[in-house]
Amino acid sequence: MKNELKKEMSTQNVKVSIIVPIYNAEKYLKQCLGSIQSQTLKDIEIICVDDGSTDSSPEIMDSFAEKDSRFKVVHKPNGGNGHSMNAGLSVATGEYIGCVEADDYIEKNMFEKLYLYSNDGSIDIVKSNFWNCYEDESGKITKVVNEERNNMPELALPFTIKEYPQILWGHPSIWSAIYKRSLIEENHIKFKEAKGGGWVDNPFFFETMCCAKSIYWTKRPFYNYRTEVEGSSSKGYDFNIPFDRMQDNLDVLKRYNCQDEETLKLAYARALMYLCGAINESDYEGKEQLFYSKAREMLEKINPMVIRDDFNDNDKKIFLKFKSPIKNLYKDRKKVLIYNWVPFDNPNRAGGGVTVYCRNLIQTIIQNRPDVDVYFLSSGWAYDISKKECYVRKIKNIFGDRCKTFEVVNSPVPAPQDMLFGNPEVAFESEILKDTIRKFITKYGQFEAIHFNNIEGLSLDILELKKEFNNTKFIFSIHNYVPMCMTGFYFNRDKHVNCVPDCTANDCDKCIDRSNMRNYAQEMIDRGLVNNDGNFDVERRYEWSDYFSFDRLNIKKDASEFIEFKKRATKTLNENMDSILCVSKKVMKIAIDNGFDRKKLILSYIGTRVAEFQMGRSNCDRDKYLKVAYLGSNLDYEEKGYPFLLDSLAKVKKEYAMNIDLVLTTTTQGKDEMIREKLKSFHNIEIIHGYNHGDLNRILTGVNLGIIPVLWEDNLPQVAIEMVSFGVPILSSDAGGASELTDSDNFKFKAGSIDDFLNKFYDIYEGKTNLTEFWDNHNGLCTNQMHYEQIEQIYNLGKIENVVLTGKDVSELVEENTFLYDHFVIDDVSTYNDRIENMQKEIDRLRTERDDFAWRLSETRKSKSYKLGMLMTSIPRKMKK
Repeated sequence: MKNELKKEMSTQNVKVSIIVPIYNAEKYLKQCLGSIQSQTLKDIEIICVDDGSTDSSPEIMDSFAEKDSRFKVVHKPNGGNGHSMNAGLSVATGEYIGCVEADDYIEKNMFEKLYLYSNDGSIDIVKSNFWNCYEDESGKITKVVNEERNNMPELALPFTIKEYPQILWGHPSIWSAIYKRSLIEENHIKFKEAKGGGWVDNPFFFETMCCAKSIYWTKRPFYNYRTEVEGSSSKGYDFNIPFDRMQDNLDVLKRYNCQDEETLKLAYARALMYLCGAINESDYEGKEQLFYSKAREMLEKINPMVIRDDFNDNDKKIFLKFKSPIKNLYKDRKKVLIYNWVPFDNPNRAGGGVTVYCRNLIQTIIQNRPDVDVYFLSSGWAYDISKKECYVRKIKNIFGDRCKTFEVVNSPVPAPQDMLFGNPEVAFESEILKDTIRKFITKYGQFEAIHFNNIEGLSLDILELKKEFNNTKFIFSIHNYVPMCMTGFYFNRDKHVNCVPDCTANDCDKCIDRSNMRNYAQEMIDRGLVNNDGNFDVERRYEWSDYFSFDRLNIKKDASEFIEFKKRATKTLNENMDSILCVSKKVMKIAIDNGFDRKKLILSYIGTRVAEFQMGRSNCDRDKYLKVAYLGSNLDYEEKGYPFLLDSLAKVKKEYAMNIDLVLTTTTQGKDEMIREKLKSFHNIEIIHGYNHGDLNRILTGVNLGIIPVLWEDNLPQVAIEMVSFGVPILSSDAGGASELTDSDNFKFKAGSIDDFLNKFYDIYEGKTNLTEFWDNHNGLCTNQMHYEQIEQIYNLGKIENVVLTGKDVSELVEENTFLYDHFVIDDVSTYNDRIENMQKEIDRLRTERDDFAWRLSETRKSKSYKLGMLMTSIPRKMKK
């Protein structure tokens, strides 16, 4: 029958009406309907409800109806599972109602047994257990009995949920039961008509259980539930569904006055289970605020006393975390996105000072703006040879939920910048990468601002996304000189001078020196294999490389492409950035000289953590010996100025040098004697190999003067900021931004000029230039907070609004605070030491056993009986081989 059926059309005595809601289920539908058709209970009707299927499902159900009059078919437009079930209920005539999902199947005696257990129709609900069916690729099914209701006893007599509320636990599995039709009709029970599946079985399950005056339970399984059906994965499901359905469940319990503590415990356990499932499986990224709001709305229906008294600490933590008013203090939250080519907390510390800056900026935003969600994105760093796609994945970070960190995987434009020295064209444009970033911004926006701290790892055309996201401020910080110099240093290594705006292609070619180019394409394959356990043969590796055209990296393009990159980068930034931040006055001057739009440039000194503790004066007085320090790294790093400094110091007058102590740090090994010999005129030389921030106080205490000898336009060296913060005035070259830490020209010398360096150095030694002059003309270091206040304006975040807490909110926060303090655990070092000691003892014991076994085996092999045995068995052993 293809028209909607009327109950009057059936006059037979039907014991069970079996409703089968069907939508595009052709793969399993014949098996499903066949298992119902072959039921040993013959007094049944099978109501197939076609929910607007677009596959062959309608033809399959019609064919069953043509051959078996017990089949009734209802064709209707798509309305979801609940709508289909209600359509089936409206035409059902059976004494009981059952249902079967279209991708499942049942044992042939299921309805005979369930009806038998109804005791001639005297029981409202008869519910059985079910099989979880796992199907492998070959179609083989493994059946496992569901164990969610193991706590339910096998009862000989019927019961109600107030007597055995344990029945409420586990999968609703409404299809493993039969329900008295009169129970459903007299209580006006209907399915929720939600979109799709909508978990509408939940409130139906709760409502029928609450209304039933008699329930019979059997642990025997009859129903075969396909646990993993192709295309039906719940990964990425709509998180609104479990929250809405659980609220429906709790409303049902309240409406029918099922509010005893045992019943509520089981219902609340389901609520927390649904919350955990939504956290781990639903796709709520980019919709966090709505997620928190829906979770809190559900948890508001839960009695906190039950959670406090009857649940474990982990459950309490989840409950308090998502019910906390903190999650919903700011309804209209703002979002900002910060970009750098490498994660700000990467364990390899790649990315240098820009990485540190991003981490500090994120931390300061978090501290100042609880109403702002911070997102971070990196690209050109992560690769995965197992996937031929460029995609974004979420990764963990040191700030936890306070910052949402993502990385582009398989960017066609690798970072850092030297990966493009062969072929700069790779970074001109990439539709694959641009589309990936576009989708990310669309999904997680709208962002108030996107702050690019690099263009490394990106193609230049990505900056043109400004035209598509015009309401978002696009901001670029010039931390290095990549937009105006492919190397990022703005230093001509061939001519040993700083670069100029009108440099030529020949200048670039000689500077970069591509005579011994690396195999960049192979390096990309090696990156793709990192942390990848798969067995990828040579052919598969090259296929992956070809997909992203990484072999282009090995093509040595004409040096004119370096100039073309510079022109395109400058033009694209000028056209698409709302603001371009210069980290020093020198950087701003170079940007202007290279054609950057002066109107978009903003002087923005970066904030640093050490500035929080700046002394603002010298940390010591000068005594007999002038103590001078340089915090250097590689001795051969020309641009940093280490060779220049050593040559300059070697020319210091001996009568001056004998009254000067030197403190030099370096990462170069094996050259200490060379340094000491070259600077043997000095009173004392302390050479330190490597240091970290924690060593600075020891290294710099007692130092009278620091040296910054850079030859390249170093934006604003971190070592300069560190020394000034620790009360060490610095004598700097005029290259880069270090000399801007004081307005006194007496602490600035011409970069690369030994004579000018010595003149300024002698004036300080002789006292003609007093060290206090540095501090008198020092304007203070920029703290992270000072920098943030400027960034807040640049991002156009506005000022944070004050919030008003209700008394209830305060009470909940106090409870949350108390819980956290009560469960705060301080790692007991002695406990861990005891564990380590016990583990070491176990290792020693095993080693002793191993050595003893080895000795016994050795002695056995020396014995005559062993040798005789080996001789006697040699022929059989050879035959076996």
